[in-house]
Amino acid sequence: MQIGSPMAASYLLGLPDHYTSHKFKPFYWRYYVQRALESWPECNEGQQSDVIDSKVTIHKYKDRYY
Repeated sequence: MQIGSPMAASYLLGLPDHYTSHKFKPFYWRYYVQRALESWPECNEGQQSDVIDSKVTIHKYKDRYY
């Protein structure tokens, strides 16, 4: 594999290999779905796959996500 001199210099200087204007927070979908399913105790294992494939809307209001 070949690498260019600017990339090699960036690596040696400890610079990141990409830039972004945003900072992202991790969102753990599996834990969200498990928490949501607690509201429906009648939901069994076979129905969970239907819930996981459905769409969910997330809103941000005053630095909190709902």
